Amino acid sequence: IFAPVWQRLCEPLQVSARRADATLPALHLRARHFRPLLQAFTPVSASNKVWSETVRVRSYEAGADGRASILSICNYLQEAAGNHAHALGVAIDQLAAQNLSWVLSRLRVRMDEYPRWREDVRITTWPCGVERLFAHRDFEIHGAGGRLLGVGTSAWILLDIRRRRPARMLDVVKDFA
Repeated sequence: IFAPVWQRLCEPLQVSARRADATLPALHLRARHFRPLLQAFTPVSASNKVWSETVRVRSYEAGADGRASILSICNYLQEAAGNHAHALGVAIDQLAAQNLSWVLSRLRVRMDEYPRWREDVRITTWPCGVERLFAHRDFEIHGAGGRLLGVGTSAWILLDIRRRRPARMLDVVKDFA
């Protein structure tokens, strides 16, 4: 059984410490292949195509310390991105007729604090640009009381399933960014 790409990307993070300064070195991403997280982060107010959803941390998503794991955080981000893509009309199931699919290429997350078991977490996401083959999407993770727990950024490739090669970015996707 093959784990989804996003899950394999997050596995190295599971063993890292809970603190943000200890988490970032564990990402094992080459800097030249990824936008610097905070410099490239687009504030929510700069986009009118914003999606927000709330999830509750379940017991099986929390570690021994009672806080959500980094893998759970990555799952929340992936789910929010998929839900937003569906609302915009560019979800995987909607692109299948054109033999296209989204592939998560890069995901970088910086957590200042991890949510606790049973805490409601609000995930806010928005498309923030297209750069060559990559469609970029940013995230904010808010906990109880609206406190900012972390931020994230991702890069997605549109894949031609039939040819198994990257496809040209759809004009509709460029309009969102």
